[in-house]
Amino acid sequence: MERVPASPRPRQAQSWVGRTCLTVILFLGLALPTLAAGLSKPDPAGLRLEAKFTIELASYMQFPKVKDPSSPFVIAVIGESPFSDELEAYAKGQTIQGRSIQISYYQRVPEGRPCDLLFICRSEWPRVGPIVAWCKTKGILTVAEGEQLAYKGVMVSLFVEGDRLRLGINLRALEEEGFTLGANVLQLARVLVPPKPAR
Repeated sequence: MERVPASPRPRQAQSWVGRTCLTVILFLGLALPTLAAGLSKPDPAGLRLEAKFTIELASYMQFPKVKDPSSPFVIAVIGESPFSDELEAYAKGQTIQGRSIQISYYQRVPEGRPCDLLFICRSEWPRVGPIVAWCKTKGILTVAEGEQLAYKGVMVSLFVEGDRLRLGINLRALEEEGFTLGANVLQLARVLVPPKPAR
């Protein structure tokens, strides 16, 4: 099942505050109010923060394949999304690298549907292997909830440590697919999977 809202109006040039949102969040280790570990639904403030992370992250990423810079930046969410309303609210009127944002929702791999970023929800953890395999060579940035998913090939993982939201990076997966993450964010994130050793 897919739900694609109308493409939002492109926003004017982002303010300095908006452009540095992710860096500030990471630098401060911004607290994330959540329920006890194991519960499936975090506090609304936590959902808003996850939505911001997902969108701001893409602004700091150099993508290997952009066929049409004038086309919308498509975020595909696969599985039972915990933060649909928050993601759409934060995306409204924003742009990613000059492109308007379109959000689509799927219950399975979106065969034949192009996307730039695929967010893998907690409900899809058992199927993460085939999902990551489908994304290979397509220039799709994979983001997921759960630190352990970085070790299964997901490029970026969002996870809670204590009461704080952290950003985990699989550098090997990013480099193999041709992505480059801004150095200012890379220094503040946690590298969970290092790049492949040079021969």
